[in-house]
Amino acid sequence: VVRTYGSSETSGGCVYDGIPLEGVAARVIEGELQMAGPMLADGYVGEPNRTASVFVRDTAGTRWYRTGDAGAINDGVVQVTGRLDNVIISGGVNISLDRVEQAFRTVAGLERAVVVGVADERWGEASVIVVAGALPADALEVARSAVADAVGTYARPTRIVSLAELPLLPGGKLDR
Repeated sequence: VVRTYGSSETSGGCVYDGIPLEGVAARVIEGELQMAGPMLADGYVGEPNRTASVFVRDTAGTRWYRTGDAGAINDGVVQVTGRLDNVIISGGVNISLDRVEQAFRTVAGLERAVVVGVADERWGEASVIVVAGALPADALEVARSAVADAVGTYARPTRIVSLAELPLLPGGKLDR
């Protein structure tokens, strides 16, 4: 089994088991993983402003793709730690919803559940677990405990919303 990393903008996988393919460069700027190399897309058709904000050039003229992924590079090995746009600020604390989700997915019945950020009158933002189907009555408390242990009490989800099925985008990805 080989872990790959890439996106449509990088023509698919360009990092294998953490190592960029030949000709591919990776860097992290302000916590964001960026990629450069011959595999980059030209941009987004009919969206010049989006293209300019996502495909940037450094002072040497190298063109980089801003992935939107949080990551690190340790001894040349790329590590993706989550999505930068999947962070909420609750009570002044930045909370990675990726970490919250990873923690509560250890709870029976929540293995396929997701977490979303919502407006909260008291904290500014809060997290809510969204799941397809019914759950045991104590699922929220068990999930809150798992998140408190793994991330911290400040990151505990406020509630669980149960839907008949989770909504999907046309491409089959979850529509958060």
